[in-house]
Amino acid sequence: MTAGQLQRLLGVPEIVASDVGAAVGRRNRVAHDAWTLYSVANDGRASADTWAPWLEAEAAMLQQVVHGLARLRDRVVQARERGEQVQDADLVRVWRDYVPEPITPRPDR
Repeated sequence: MTAGQLQRLLGVPEIVASDVGAAVGRRNRVAHDAWTLYSVANDGRASADTWAPWLEAEAAMLQQVVHGLARLRDRVVQARERGEQVQDADLVRVWRDYVPEPITPRPDR
């Protein structure tokens, strides 16, 4: 589900939807383009030296997003169980605990 659909259906704050949208695009680049990017170098070691740090950084960012989404889910469940309203500021605070910096879109988009 795209971040835009998620935002409309669940009413997540724009900050979260924007980060998730950027993360999805970057995840797609890792999933679909990484082998092509990796294999363009003539020397396998040079290619690994070039692309391994990028892959590690992307994996770290995606892990932050996974944790952030799980904590948002937990916060919404907790609020529902207590009969509370979830405020956007609360969701953004929880999100930034796990995704501290805005996620930039993939550079080729």
